[in-house]
Amino acid sequence: MAWNYARYVGRVAEAGKAEYPLPMYANTWLYGFGRPNQPGRTPSGGPLPHVHDVWRAGAPQIDVFSPDMYNDFVEFSALYTRSGNPLFIPETRYNMEARVIYAFGRYDAIGVSLMGVERSPTPDNELIRGCELIRQLAPLIAKHQGKGTMSAVLLAPNDPPQKIQVGNYTFEVSFVAPRGLPGTPALQPPFPSGVALFINTGPDEYYAAGNSASVTFAPNTPGPEHAGLGTVEEGTFVNGRWIPSRQLAGDETGQGQHLSLRSSPADRISDRYVGIQRFTLYRYR
Repeated sequence: MAWNYARYVGRVAEAGKAEYPLPMYANTWLYGFGRPNQPGRTPSGGPLPHVHDVWRAGAPQIDVFSPDMYNDFVEFSALYTRSGNPLFIPETRYNMEARVIYAFGRYDAIGVSLMGVERSPTPDNELIRGCELIRQLAPLIAKHQGKGTMSAVLLAPNDPPQKIQVGNYTFEVSFVAPRGLPGTPALQPPFPSGVALFINTGPDEYYAAGNSASVTFAPNTPGPEHAGLGTVEEGTFVNGRWIPSRQLAGDETGQGQHLSLRSSPADRISDRYVGIQRFTLYRYR
């Protein structure tokens, strides 16, 4: 079925490109969403991960295989970036702030679209915050896409810490619960996912963005075995230029031992995402 469907879609795309030579994508209703993964209960024949090679052979006119991502976001992001397939997500919902940041930071996404954005009676603040962050970082992200100098982590509240290598250091990222306002009861679960994006702009220089995450560091090249934070500053990007706003000291960084990417409900009153930091590292014995 996948071969026949791919051939049919390929012919339609070929006819369309003859009129307008634009890139073409095919989106996919993934298994596991909405209904049990059983024959006759979910659509079949589309560009699901296990038949990508069939689709590449049957529909070479399709430039991008795109997943409708409602579950298993991390797993399907990896499956749809194999063999040079760019990540374009035409449909998704839930944890939009974290998902947008993760998709661009970890997998060099070319686009993320919220399903049903026009149906919401109120603005989707999560989507606004995530897109605002990406807008600020867009020139830096574009400069580092595909170079191995950028990565990201997405963490559910119960996930164990994750390690990723960015430049000359390995980062260990742990989930931390969001803070409540001073004088109010602690926030209660369920909590949204945590996310952390890192861009390496020099041998010991990085930008980080995200929320509900704590980060520690270890060198991964020969030399002194310990790493600490040299400088940490919060700020924003305005027309591609970094504008620092606050220098963080030992009380905010565990005496230079960890980076904290957290924002409180007070930060979230604004539609502007709060959470970009520029930091430097140093090594010692």
